[in-house]
Amino acid sequence: TIQDQKQWFAKYKKDSKKIFFTICDDSVAIGLVGLSNIDKKHGQADLFIMIGDDRYRGRGIGKIVMEQIIDYAFNKLNLSQINAEVKNNNIPALSLNKSYGFQLLDGVDDRYPDEIRMVLRK
Repeated sequence: TIQDQKQWFAKYKKDSKKIFFTICDDSVAIGLVGLSNIDKKHGQADLFIMIGDDRYRGRGIGKIVMEQIIDYAFNKLNLSQINAEVKNNNIPALSLNKSYGFQLLDGVDDRYPDEIRMVLRK
């Protein structure tokens, strides 16, 4: 329900280990970008980018928000590593991550065998 979504977002916003930003086209929300599992002690976090409206995919929005979230993670939060997990069939996301220097990690997480783990180090 809408109320459930509002409660989820309110709880999410209060969690110091997570931060997200709404991706907008003019005033229309089209997706989210953020970091979760922020671990300042070890200098790392997990990245997520989600474009929910198919009409906005393939238009370079991922590149714009990727640059901004990498800058935010490394220069504002002073992290040294960004982790990402991408579905193995999500070729655009894999290509985007690789184009920004993300490296593939060896091994598969048995909990998510259809995901590829990647890392970007400062």
